[in-house]
Amino acid sequence: MKAINNRNRRYVTLEAAPFIASWHPLVDGLDRIRNPRSSPTRLHNAIYRSVSQTFYEACAAVLFSSRLREVDRAIETLDPKTCKLRQSPADKIGGILKDIFTRGKSKLPSHTTEVTSEFSRATQERELPGRGRIFDRTNEMMVQKLVDLVWVEDPERVKYLSQLVSCGADGPLTIATLNYDNTIELAARNGGIPVDTGIDEWSRIGMFSLAPAGIRLLKLHGSIDWTLEDGQTDQNRLLPFQVISSASQPQMKERGYSPAIVFGRGNKLTAKGPYLDMLRVLEAEMDASETITVIGYSFRDEHINEFISQWINSKPNKKLRVINGPDFQHTDVSYAQQILRLPDDRREIIPVTASKGICQLFGKNIE
Repeated sequence: MKAINNRNRRYVTLEAAPFIASWHPLVDGLDRIRNPRSSPTRLHNAIYRSVSQTFYEACAAVLFSSRLREVDRAIETLDPKTCKLRQSPADKIGGILKDIFTRGKSKLPSHTTEVTSEFSRATQERELPGRGRIFDRTNEMMVQKLVDLVWVEDPERVKYLSQLVSCGADGPLTIATLNYDNTIELAARNGGIPVDTGIDEWSRIGMFSLAPAGIRLLKLHGSIDWTLEDGQTDQNRLLPFQVISSASQPQMKERGYSPAIVFGRGNKLTAKGPYLDMLRVLEAEMDASETITVIGYSFRDEHINEFISQWINSKPNKKLRVINGPDFQHTDVSYAQQILRLPDDRREIIPVTASKGICQLFGKNIE
């Protein structure tokens, strides 16, 4: 028996921490209003230096000694008939200034590389989303709130899972979850059932090797207590590889903590980390099963839905069992509606809560 567990909780709506700009544009907008990295003064100074240098060069090209001597001659030369200056020095100087401005207008400002660089820096700093202090702080607050919501310490809160995890005592039980919490691990530990996520083996050799007994837990979207480290190498793996480490509770509470979890709407696939490898393991486990039990899953993840479709279509003896609340019968999710339309011999709908459904399938009621 295989189980895909994704109990409905409030925190599943908080899926946008690294995508806060799209989750709420105001966050990124506030950074754009007051971006501490932008420097108008630096850009202003660059423009000033460029314009000044341009007119300095124009002056140097016009005001050489022969032109100045023309002004001197205009002042020194008198018309013998009128005893007046033959040409006004002011006219001569005005002509020289006109030449300067004409030359300046015809030239591009010098030092354009500096101006272009400063302008590019300013525009890029304002156009790139998710780079400001408000965004960073909001992201930190979202992650900390997520830690508070999904990390469970009280065993009583996971008591309803005891009948499910106890199945791991009779043989290996594979559970794939889309949640980030520690509920399966806590319930199994309370029941004395070993749990293996496969992460230690994956970090050591880059492959998953499922445990021969107990709970084999595939956390397809990561775990709140996982951290991802890049750039590792060893004598056998010469190119950089990644390692997943477990964080302690104090570490999860630290500012700037970044868990190795998959966020985002729609198709939550990423090549970074162990997630694609876990999907391959899930596919193999599904292929070896005739019945899969789905608990509380909304059927909104495209890649998971595709796995289910391929599995259902692979053989006529495949049967999907769905534990979901009574509202599931009225779902507006198109893929879930297709599941409801499957023939009775290919699907079993149990329209109750997760705790009641688990008790109904796996054991007596747990009070």
